[in-house]
Amino acid sequence: MLKDLKINKNDMIILSIILVISILTKISTFYYPIGGDTVVYLNLAEEINNNLSYNLNNIEHIKFPPGWPFFLQPFLTIFGNPIVAVKIAGILVSSLIIALTYGISRKLNITQKESILISALLLFNPWFFYFSGGFLPGSDGLASLLYLGASLFFIIAYKNGHLITKSNDKLRKRNNLFHYLVGIFLSFSWLTRVDMLFYIIPFMIYYGWDLVINRKNIFRNILVVILTGLPFFLWTLRG
Repeated sequence: MLKDLKINKNDMIILSIILVISILTKISTFYYPIGGDTVVYLNLAEEINNNLSYNLNNIEHIKFPPGWPFFLQPFLTIFGNPIVAVKIAGILVSSLIIALTYGISRKLNITQKESILISALLLFNPWFFYFSGGFLPGSDGLASLLYLGASLFFIIAYKNGHLITKSNDKLRKRNNLFHYLVGIFLSFSWLTRVDMLFYIIPFMIYYGWDLVINRKNIFRNILVVILTGLPFFLWTLRG
């Protein structure tokens, strides 16, 4: 699996530069006050960290899904200060989004220069900078990062799928692992933001169609759908 994720030296250098530039540009927002839903998510993360519960004002919370608060919890444990924790988590996530965007571009055989341009356009996009960076970091960024991770695994699995022969069971099994990772990352993305369902639907259409036309992949496709939907379904049973 690591072989499929491997990138060349030049791309690794560019990724490192992208990460550094992204972090440096967002440090300027470090002391900007947070507000809105970001505060609610932070309160939930503090409740998890302090009391191992998902309550607000002693009432079990059902409105916001748990992905971002649970992700924030280790940052609260490490840094102590809630504002510092949420800012660092947001800057890290948004920087990884930009780096992953570059990586996906390269996996799609987009040229190095064009991939850099795509990453730069995202880096300096005002909406992205505001909501997924240092100003108001929240669930949007983490959900997008997980969705991009699922997209990367899908691209790898789809491209490798054309290389599989009847006698190459080892490659088939390795490729199926990437498909399962697609389901897992989509699931966590959905558990981070409910509206990610609209972006998950195209994946489900693909696996549903492949389920109909390719009997060899019946078990794999059913498992991907289960991995994607079951965790969110179990979470909704709380409400």
